Amino acid sequence: MSEQIHLEEIAAQIEVLRSLEELGQHYKKNRDMASLASLAAVLAGWREDEPARCFEAADSLISQHKQEAIKKVSADFRRHYKDFGQERGWKIECISNQPPELKIGPFIFKLDFESACGSLYYAGCLLGENISLELASLFDYISDKYRELEDRGLKNGLPEGLSSQDPAVSRMFSEEFFGDVFRAYKVCLKFSGGSLGTRLELSELFPMLALERQSKAFSLNDDRSGFVSYSRCQFCWDLARLRRCGGFQQRGLRLYLGTATIGSTKNKDRVYFLDDGIGRGQYYLSVWFERQNKA
Repeated sequence: MSEQIHLEEIAAQIEVLRSLEELGQHYKKNRDMASLASLAAVLAGWREDEPARCFEAADSLISQHKQEAIKKVSADFRRHYKDFGQERGWKIECISNQPPELKIGPFIFKLDFESACGSLYYAGCLLGENISLELASLFDYISDKYRELEDRGLKNGLPEGLSSQDPAVSRMFSEEFFGDVFRAYKVCLKFSGGSLGTRLELSELFPMLALERQSKAFSLNDDRSGFVSYSRCQFCWDLARLRRCGGFQQRGLRLYLGTATIGSTKNKDRVYFLDDGIGRGQYYLSVWFERQNKA
């Protein structure tokens, strides 16, 4: 009988430790250890002969502290995130309170206060998840993602000594990407039997463009191991960047994008979202080129 009671005591203690571990995992990223310290002090005073009763009290205490910690994480974040982000040059807008979502520059950040983490999206594509809500860490992560998408704009890499924000790099990107899109468009027309001015769905163009966006090393060496993935997210970013730097009209040609209808947006594989740079954007379905008459 005494052995059975001892096993029950051990089982109760294990359950409490599991609950504490779960709580610690939720809040360790935010360094909100006050609740855990308080719990530890209470649990240290347990009477060994009443584990079951103590567990019930501890379980209630854990739930109480968990809710208090969630409220504290939420309140601290809501109080400081906008000023902190704006000081770093980000335009921030709350687009939903339930579930909580923020527009940070061209990105969407979805928050989960219960797990003290969030997920970052661009053009409907997931860029990262389980991102800490600690503000310095969060905005460093967002800045890194922005720089990464910009730096990948040139398929042969940035010239030494230049940054993606340099005007010379913007010109290089505009000419290179416009040329790649046009070449991919022409190849697609050969398969479809169309001519200049024929509309193609962006989903038809995208796979061919992924090949055009490969580096010289891949093209010249025909080495499959050198293939660099070209993501849907990068495609949307590059199109938006091309439009932002005024690159839709070059070499006597004009690139056009056809907006998606409400019906076509139901199938997200067919449509592509372009951020307009001022906190909004639109879905597009098709692409085509036309020659521009010289004035």
